[in-house]
Amino acid sequence: MGRCELYLPNSLQCISLQNVECSSEWLYGLLIKLSSLDHPVTCMMWDVVFQSTEISNEDDSHIHISDMRSKLCSSGMSNIKTLVVNGNIGLFELLRETSTRILSLRTAECASLASAILHTLNRLTKLF
Repeated sequence: MGRCELYLPNSLQCISLQNVECSSEWLYGLLIKLSSLDHPVTCMMWDVVFQSTEISNEDDSHIHISDMRSKLCSSGMSNIKTLVVNGNIGLFELLRETSTRILSLRTAECASLASAILHTLNRLTKLF
């Protein structure tokens, strides 16, 4: 909930989020942290679900989601390989207009949901 307070080692090469319920703010924070690493990182997301505004207390947060979105879009996500299994429209909207270069979609449903944002991924070089 809230902001991402994970302290990640600089040597991290892979992170797997499995059956995670979090706020969009938390996931924005995690992706921003991963983008600050100076080497390739794989981020696997299996069944990531966003909490509703009431549960995540986003109204109490001093960081606006739009500011975090701007920061993520301006950060270099080119080193993050993103793998999505059982995604949802909210997750793909979060990835809209980012600079991710590699996106792996593991189900036909993910591919259908992602199709709405694929044209916004201007640096996408590999789609699985």
